[in-house]
Amino acid sequence: MNLDDEQDAIAEILLFTDSDDKTLARLLELSYHSNWFIRNRALEKIGEFGGKHLFAESIRRIRAGILDEDELIRSTCILVLGDWQDRESLEQIVEYLTDENCTVRIATAEAVGCMGDTSKVEILEKSLETIEDDNERVFFYFGLVLLGQEKWVTQILDSLNSDYYRTRCAAANSLISCVTEQNRAVILESLKQALAKEETVAARSSIEGAIKTLEEET
Repeated sequence: MNLDDEQDAIAEILLFTDSDDKTLARLLELSYHSNWFIRNRALEKIGEFGGKHLFAESIRRIRAGILDEDELIRSTCILVLGDWQDRESLEQIVEYLTDENCTVRIATAEAVGCMGDTSKVEILEKSLETIEDDNERVFFYFGLVLLGQEKWVTQILDSLNSDYYRTRCAAANSLISCVTEQNRAVILESLKQALAKEETVAARSSIEGAIKTLEEET
């Protein structure tokens, strides 16, 4: 397939706004494309449609995708299975907490949290002991919060003060889903304090987005 054909395939994927058997069949076909980017976009779109129109072949394809040689595709499929709360995949997904690629490990921590199985709290906490990268740690904190371990919200708040802007971005984005009626005021105030001293465009955008979302929910 030449470059024009690949661009057409990407455009086709982007044009799909709703799911039916024909659309999903085409997405499944594209999910086996030789171009990793096309495969990934097709799998992402299947993931978006999952809640509306989920059939067995979609589940099989996403489950198989966590074995893909490309780390971004593995990450995408792990996140989709987490979003779908596909408990049958949980034990296999947990194994990716020790994947050699940090993007895959990050996706796994979030997916395990989304699954909601509190029996995995201990393994996430043990995994934290081996993680040195602050940005990666934020996602493990987030996974634990999703599993009901609200004590880790404090660590995410502390991450707003990280020296690394990507860690600050990750913390702000995660906090949106960590809010309860009890901690809303504290999280909002922490975000506003972080925004007042933030100098990078990327982190300001994340923090502003989190503040806007939380204020609109009030």
